[in-house]
Amino acid sequence: MVVTISNNVWRKINDYATALTTYPITTARLIEKVDALIAALNGLGSSISVPPICRDLKLGQTFNANGSPNNTNLRRFNYKDKSKFQWAFACHYDFDNNTIIIVEMMAASFVTESLEKVVEPIIDFMQRLSLIK
Repeated sequence: MVVTISNNVWRKINDYATALTTYPITTARLIEKVDALIAALNGLGSSISVPPICRDLKLGQTFNANGSPNNTNLRRFNYKDKSKFQWAFACHYDFDNNTIIIVEMMAASFVTESLEKVVEPIIDFMQRLSLIK
């Protein structure tokens, strides 16, 4: 599959590279870290497996009234670098056109909204309804 990195993600990769300049690492190590991240994203195209369906609101997923993801082609890819820092990526898999578009990038620790946040009000309503009966 052909991997395309969106402009939004390129900006975030550039911001990441800029932020790395403030750390006490060599320029060679900075380039190595950024290149490894980009290589991991490009490697998605030749991977034999597909990441799980994205279930995170902050990565752009939306849900229907039943709490199921609306976009089942939006997948979450987690990348962990050598220093164990994790990045979360939202990747749109277009199986018909054989393409993957990386649409969102975020530090994995900031991805806090998930399906549970959406389903919780539905469950709460159902519990209240059962008390009325």
